[in-house]
Formats: sequence, C-alpha cells, structure tokens
Amino acid sequence: MNKKIRKAVSVLAAALMITIFSAATAMAYTTDCYDINVTVGEDNSYQITEDIQVTFHEQQHGIFRYIPIEDQDGRRTLKIKDVDAPDVAVHTYDENGCKVIRLGDDDTYVTGRQEYRLEYTMQIYDDGDTERDLLYLDLLPAGWESDIGESFITVALPKPVDEEAIQIYAGAYGREDVHENVSWSYDDEKRIISILGTELPEGTGITVYIPLEEGYWVGQKNTGWIFPFAVILMLGAPLAVFLYWLMRGREPKVVKTVEFYPPQGMDPSEVGYFYDGTVDNRDFTAMIVYFAEKGYLRLEEKKGQIFVYSTGSPEGRESPAAVSLYRGIFENAGAGNEVCLSEAGAISASIWYEFGSRIKAKYSGDMAPMDQKGKSRQRKALIILGGGHLASMVLFSLYSRTYSALGMEVVSLSILIFTLMKGIRYKGEAHIKSKAKNRLRAFFIGLLTFITASLSLVQVSWAGGGEGLGFLFMVLLFVAVPCTINMERRNKANVRIMGQIEGLRDFIEKAELPKLNMLVEEDPAYFYNVLPYAYVMGLTKKWIEKFENIVPEPVEWYHSDRTELLADSLSLMEAMERMEHIEAVQSAPKAVVNRERDGGDLTGDTGFSTRADGESGGFSGGGHGGGGGGAW
Repeated sequence: MNKKIRKAVSVLAAALMITIFSAATAMAYTTDCYDINVTVGEDNSYQITEDIQVTFHEQQHGIFRYIPIEDQDGRRTLKIKDVDAPDVAVHTYDENGCKVIRLGDDDTYVTGRQEYRLEYTMQIYDDGDTERDLLYLDLLPAGWESDIGESFITVALPKPVDEEAIQIYAGAYGREDVHENVSWSYDDEKRIISILGTELPEGTGITVYIPLEEGYWVGQKNTGWIFPFAVILMLGAPLAVFLYWLMRGREPKVVKTVEFYPPQGMDPSEVGYFYDGTVDNRDFTAMIVYFAEKGYLRLEEKKGQIFVYSTGSPEGRESPAAVSLYRGIFENAGAGNEVCLSEAGAISASIWYEFGSRIKAKYSGDMAPMDQKGKSRQRKALIILGGGHLASMVLFSLYSRTYSALGMEVVSLSILIFTLMKGIRYKGEAHIKSKAKNRLRAFFIGLLTFITASLSLVQVSWAGGGEGLGFLFMVLLFVAVPCTINMERRNKANVRIMGQIEGLRDFIEKAELPKLNMLVEEDPAYFYNVLPYAYVMGLTKKWIEKFENIVPEPVEWYHSDRTELLADSLSLMEAMERMEHIEAVQSAPKAVVNRERDGGDLTGDTGFSTRADGESGGFSGGGHGGGGGGAW
C-alpha cells in the first residue's frame, strides 16, 4: 500500500468517524470564532495559542482537540507539551496516534456562549533530510466538527523567508488552493504571516507550507544521538558474554591418560560425583555392586525383588561416606542381616543425605568437581545478555520513535530467558540422559535460539537499525546463548583426576579383546571390579559387550532365580537397572548432592507529499499539527 492510498484510507476513516459523531452533536453548538497565534522557534518548535468561542445550544461539558503525533507507520513525528487552558480543567492522553486534549469537567455542564484559550508547545522531530528544511504546519484543524464563523491566524517566523516560497492551502483535506473566504498576507519586516477566514464550512482546514534552505532550523529535536548507544548495547552484550566465557567459563583442558583401572582410592560414587557433578541413584546402585565385589554383602534376586545380605564390614577400609551408606542399608536389617531394597523406606532419607554430604565434604573447595562460581557466572551472563537485549530495544525504539519493536520485546525477551534457563537446566541433566534425548534437547534449544534471533532481527529492522545490523545481532545471539549455558565448568584443580576418569572411559568404550584377555588373566575379577565404574558413566552395556567372547569367573555374591548360573552378566545388569529405579531409592532425592554453587484512526499524514508532476508540494491538512475536535 503506497503512501497516497494510506492517506486516502486515513481520510475516509477520519471522515466516517467525524460524520457519525457529528450527527449527534451537529446542532448542539456553533463555533463563532477560532483564532490561532503561532510563534515559531528556530529549532522547529511552535508556541501555539488557540482562542475558541463557541455557543452551546444544549448542555455540554466543554470542548476537545486531537492532534496527530504519529505518521501512518506509527512513527512519532512531533511532541506536544506544556498544555494549559486558563480557568478550565484540562485532561490530556494519547489515543490512536493522536494527542487528545479535553477542556472541561466531567461533573460540570455549560450552555450558551463560552470562550476557551488553549496553549501548548509543539516540537517537530528532525526528518533527517540533509538537503533542505521545511515548515509544513496545519493551522486550522480540518477535523473541527462545526462551521466556523471567523478565524484569524498569525504565524511569527524566527528568520526571514522568501515570500514567494510561502504557500497557503485552505479548504477540505487534500485541497491544493485557497478557499474563496480565506485571504492572507506576509509582513516581511516583522516576519509574520496573517491569515483571515470567514464563514468557513465544516471540514475546512488551513495549512502553511514553506520550503526552506538547509540550516534554517538550528537545534531541532532529534533522537539520532541515541543510535550509537543502542548499537553499543545491542552488540556489546553478546560480545561481553562471549569474552566472559572465554576468560572464565571455558572448560579447562583435560589431558586423558591411558587407564585400565579406576583412579586409586576412589570408589564408584566418588568417580560418579566427579564425572557428572552429582550423587544420584546410579551411584547408589554402583555402590551396592562395589560392596558385593569387595565382600561386604551378597545380592539375591527372588521373584523380581532385590535382597542384600551383610557378609562383612567396610569399617576402616572404605571412606566415611561409604561406611555411612553401608550402615544405613543394614540399620534395620531383619533376620540373617537381610534387607529387601524393594521395600519402601529401606534406605532412609537421612542416611541418603549423610552419604551425599560426606562425599561433598571430601571433595569441596578447590577439589570440588565443578567450579564453585559456575552458577554465578551463568546468572551474570543471563542478566548481561537479557538486560542488554532489553536496553538496546528500548533505545532503538526511542531512536526510531516507533514502539512496535518494543512491543515485540515482551515476546522475544521472554523466549530468550526461557531458552537460557532451559538450556542451563538441560546442561545440568545431560549426564543422566541418553545421547538421543540430549540431541533432541540441543535441537530444541537451537530452535528457540533461532526464533529469538529472528525476532530480534525483525525488531532491529523495524526500529531503524537496518537488516545488516539486525543480522549481525542475530549471529551474535547464536554465539552468546551457548556461551551462557556453558558458563559452568569443571574445577581446574582436579583436571588430573578427570584425565584419569576420561582415560578409563575411553578404554571401556574402545578396549580391544587381546588387552582384555591379558587383564582378565592378571585379575579374574577384573570385569566385576570395573563394572560399577562403567555403570556410573553409563557404559554398562558397552562393558558387557566387550566380554561377549570372554567368560568372567563366576562370583559367589550374586544369585538370581532367573538363571541357573551363579553369575550372569546380563541378568546382573538388569538387576542393577531395577535397583536404580526401585521405589526405595526413588523415595530419596534424584540427586542429593548438586554441583557446587555460590550463593478508528484519527491521524493525518505528517510529512510532505509529492505532486503528480514530480514537484514536492503541500496541500490542506497534510502538515504537522491540525487534527480536529469539537464539543463533548
């Protein structure tokens, strides 16, 4: 839709609303006199006084005026301020792209002849045209709802102008000549334009149009100075997050070592804590197998239930955390030291918390698996990125004087924050999810990031930043979002331990048959010694697959009524999976030790038009100001 069509639609909409409203008020009042005095400032501001004399034939509260302050694209073109009306109540508000000024009191009615003086200042924003300046002002509002008996208008200019350049238009909206009842003159010495109109029918507007040399306006109101600050914030926030991650958030380099055995002195729960930063059900299950392999208990599976029996004590041989867990398992043991893990309450919450707390105490401070300030960095990065996004869009909206982009910010910022919070949560849970689920989650976060970045591109384009700048912002968001999510890193102090754990993980995944045969020959129980460590790293199936052609020595500590063998690795693995999900364990928190943390449209066009012959020119009702009004 081109500009002229939009103007036509606007005029028709305004005319329709005026017609409907006027039908009820046409006989309610008459306008005897509508005088206007305008003092033009060299900064393209206008001190305007309107003296309006009306006669109310029916009870009315007073009069109102509406003045367009936005163009058809919703861009604010002027500002109305310092509104005053002596001896009468004044109420102002914005509606449909107009400043509405209402004179009168809701609780008071008046009739007969009334005189109103309305004073206000109108400031025109710089149009950005560097080739020429322009004075284009609607003086008498074409949307006034009644005939006007007489109107005397004066316009005092701040500097001399060429009289031949002055063009006055009077008549209905769009008229390009002067109504027969309107005359005007220009006093070159006083720089005052005087306009007189009599017996003006409803819908008659008066407009002054003067092309001026560039530089006529000095110090005109503009918002161009905001643009560089908006750009700095828009690009600076994601760049700051990236640099923050680069300096503080990157994972320390872990040098994998060649390992065939678990790190010395670490039980499966401790390795699991280092591996994923939590103590959870998987670690509990691994410890049951660890205790059994060490000779402290035996396992028996009967009719789908898991029973454990005490056969020794880890006291003095295992860590305090492991001892506390062992005691907790058998603190309420029945006859023969029998405990059914499938029974609710087999492991009390207090024992579970004590177990996790002891591990946390052993590996705290500089020896904690995760950097203690990781969560704080994630929060700070989220605030920087989200705050920068919001602040830049606010500044762009102020710069462009259109608030459609700011309205969209409610949506885009909400999606951005949701994306970051979800991504941080998914990052913390990655170790307990399958690869397929982690890939799906990564795709979901990527999709949300794309939506946020696309909305941001549109916002920047709408707000006058341009598509190129918007695309750059879009790219930076794709960098900053994963940086924020991955701001939590492992502790640099324990990279040696992580190197050993990663080395063992690599061996479990890639071990070749000759090496395994050699290790089993050296230690017949090798398969079961490594099994609980493979389990905490989610590699149980891979570990069992490596022994498809190697028959482990049978063990005495596991029996199942589902197999005749004393030790069946597949049956044992299934039992371990059931232990991880039995009700007794699920009654405890999923991860009791978390990673270390620190604390109708009434607007008229407000620009200048282009005539059919290609020459720039004006018409009645096409300038700044104007609008309409009437009684209420």
